[in-house]
Amino acid sequence: MIRRVWTIRAVRRRDLWLIAAGLGMPVFQALSYVALYLSERSALPWGKLVWYVAGPAAWAPFYPLVVRWTEKDLAAGLTLRRQLLRHFARALLVTSALSLFFYGLRNLTRLLSGGAHYPFREILDIELAGGLLGDVIVYGALVGGTMAAAASRQLRAREIEASRLEA
Repeated sequence: MIRRVWTIRAVRRRDLWLIAAGLGMPVFQALSYVALYLSERSALPWGKLVWYVAGPAAWAPFYPLVVRWTEKDLAAGLTLRRQLLRHFARALLVTSALSLFFYGLRNLTRLLSGGAHYPFREILDIELAGGLLGDVIVYGALVGGTMAAAASRQLRAREIEASRLEA
């Protein structure tokens, strides 16, 4: 079996592309948000726009990490059950890190605007009301995409090997 060897340079380049994609998607979302308000000729709520972009953009640094975790599990030949357990724990870890990031960001914005302290309970309410599910879906999409890409590479390698044997 032919195995693709990732060089440090290729991994860094791929990680930069993943981060760029993670930052690019919220920009396109923000443009659609702005276009909606412009089409309705209503005032654009800038505060909401910032949070609308910050949520997906905060995921960007985690994209390469999730991809590496998935590739490492695949390379180790772990069973699907072990992979699912690991990914579930990792998804909770990433979601917790994002929650703490937003808690700090909310408190920073309130501090800068002269507002009151943002209670941690509100972040928990947001996460339990759907934020956690959304984060787990994003995590699952990254894992699924990585697994699909790995399966595609494996299939191509098998096809190449079969054609070599045939020749």
